[in-house]
Amino acid sequence: MDVIITSDPEKLPPEIRALQDEGQPLPPGAQFFEQRFTLLGLVKTAVIGLVLALIGFITFIFFIATLIASFGPTTVASSDSQIIFGSLAVSAVFWFASYFMLSSLLPAARLAWSGRSSRYGITLLGDRLVSHSLFDTTIIPREKFTAVTGGKVGYQLKEEEKSFALPEIVGNRGPQLAAAIQSWKAASG
Repeated sequence: MDVIITSDPEKLPPEIRALQDEGQPLPPGAQFFEQRFTLLGLVKTAVIGLVLALIGFITFIFFIATLIASFGPTTVASSDSQIIFGSLAVSAVFWFASYFMLSSLLPAARLAWSGRSSRYGITLLGDRLVSHSLFDTTIIPREKFTAVTGGKVGYQLKEEEKSFALPEIVGNRGPQLAAAIQSWKAASG
């Protein structure tokens, strides 16, 4: 099995989809560490989203300015058009990233203030580490896991080293999560 990273629940194995349903009990032997949503985390996400939007706006203004300047009396070289449309593409990427960050605020705020449990977080199930966030679900088989260091989970994806930051865990159980992951890695089978 290879690492799976997807935001589409239909691409997940059925047993992993079942983990995301708060109405179903966790399977025997599963260790779950719920992600905590806080006001500070919401503010951080909002600031990042707004900064990305601002960078996208500045890049779009650059696109407009270079587009207008290209109609002047000077000749337009092909490299100028690459810069012009490159700035439009960069602007679109920053706006998309901003939208992605800002659109996660409402669901995270609902979870932060509702006080109810969720299935967002890290689950250790058999030979798989499953990270379920507002953005996506990552499934890491034990043989693809490399380490948990500095608050990050390392893994191999197509011969490349990748990592993601561990979420803030309910009940300040972050150190317990790191220890559980180390223990899970050391376990056989």
